[in-house]
Amino acid sequence: SMPGMDGVTAYERLALLDPQVKVVLMSGWAESDVAARCRQRQPAGFLSKPFRSSDLAEAARRVGVLGA
Repeated sequence: SMPGMDGVTAYERLALLDPQVKVVLMSGWAESDVAARCRQRQPAGFLSKPFRSSDLAEAARRVGVLGA
C-alpha cells in the first residue's frame, strides 16, 4: 500500500500527464479486480505479488521500457 493514493490512482494521474506512459501494475489482488478499477485504459502489464526480480524485468521488456 502506498500512503495517500493507491496504484490505480497513481496510474490514472500519470496517464493525464503523459497519455503514452507505460505502466506495469503490481498487486496482491486478482488481475481482473485491478483491471476493473482502471476506468480510462488498461495498464501495459500486470504482475501478481509476490514476484521475482526476473519477472519484473521480463514485464518491463514486454512493454518496451527495458532493452532485450
